Parts: sequence; C-alpha cells; structure tokens
Amino acid sequence: MSKLTSIIMTCYDHTQASRNVSMAASVAITRFTDPKEYEFIIVDTEPKYRFNYKPPVPVGTAPVKIDKFLELTPDLGYFASMNRGAEEAKGEYLCFIENDVFVTPEWLPNLRWYLENGYLDAVFPHQAPDSYETYLKYSKLPMEKGWNGGCEEQGLMLITREAFDKMGGWDKNFPVGIGWKNVLLQMHDSGIKFGSTFKSVISHICGMTYFNMSEFEREKFVKNTGIEAEYLLGK
Repeated sequence: MSKLTSIIMTCYDHTQASRNVSMAASVAITRFTDPKEYEFIIVDTEPKYRFNYKPPVPVGTAPVKIDKFLELTPDLGYFASMNRGAEEAKGEYLCFIENDVFVTPEWLPNLRWYLENGYLDAVFPHQAPDSYETYLKYSKLPMEKGWNGGCEEQGLMLITREAFDKMGGWDKNFPVGIGWKNVLLQMHDSGIKFGSTFKSVISHICGMTYFNMSEFEREKFVKNTGIEAEYLLGK
C-alpha cells in the first residue's frame, strides 16, 4: 500500500463566492482520490461563512472526507497557516493545495509516482491550457517521459515530509503572495530535487484569495505586501 499523503488546504474566504469555491475544491478531492491513501486537513483562517462539509457529521454520511478542520483566528498569514497544517499531518508525503484548485482522476498516484521512484523530492502538476489533442498526447506518455513538463507554480505541490523538514517549512515571513516563489529558492538551496509532470492535471482559478483581498480588503492587502517588501529588502 502507498504511504499516507496529508493533503493540506488553507482557506481565507471573506466572500460567499470564495467559500463556495473552497467547498467545490474539497468535493473534487473526495471524488477523485482513494480515501485509503490520504488524510485531508483544512486550515480555515478567520472563518466568516459556513463550510457545509465541516465535521463533525454522523458516521457514514459525510459527503466530503475531511479528517481535521482547524479554525485560526487571528490570521497568521498564508504560509504560516500551511505550516500549522503540516504540524497536524501524519503523512510521509505532504500535499499543499490552494482552495481554488480542482483535481482530476489519478492526480495523486501520478504525482506520487515520481517521489516513490526516486525521480523527485517535490513535484508539481500540469495546469496550463491545452487542446484536447494535446491532452490525449500527454495522457499516452509513459510516466518516465511525463516529467519536467508540467508547471512549477503555486496551486499544488506534493513533497516528502523529509524534504519539507529539510527546507525548514514555508517561510512564515511572507503573509500573502511571494512565499510560493521563494519556496523554489528554498528547495534549490536545500538540495531538494523538484520538478513537474504532464501526468497529473489540475484546473486552477489562480489568485482567488490574493485578488479578493486586493479588491475587498485593500488596507490589509497593502499592509501585507509592504511587510513582504520590507522582509525581502532586509534578507
């Protein structure tokens, strides 16, 4: 049996629409992932709206598999919140997934293959737009030829626990945005092998929380981006 994967999703839903997206993303994980292979941890930051699938629910009736639901107040920042989820994780693999990402069938075993077979320590899926013909071409590629062709981008990353600990986790000094780019530097500097693959496909809305905060919580957004700028200048 494959090693356990801890799927960690952080939500900051201050509009009802974004809350609905988070719930739909969690449904996709349940629909397309073998429940024996993962635990699902949601870190809900400053909750404002109901999460319809939040436990506890009667045994056997849950429409969505959620193993831990952490509510954080006040807001620690996005990357610190993911570290908080990792503290609760039991898996030997950690999957950090944004709450506006929609997975597809075989997404997890196809990502995990590159970790299990020693190709990579951290792997990203494919999310760029494709034609149907291109999708068919990628789907027919053997696993060995399907790597280093996806997208090393913030929506989803699968990493071994060992590699995550080696790089020191997410840099909590980035509250909102640049930390995803910084993690690539962290992995590079720590000697962690990372890459991407065509063999796992996701759909990613991109920047849902970032742009919602920019538009509807402008003062907080400016403060957070200022904190990041000062931190970068002082590094």
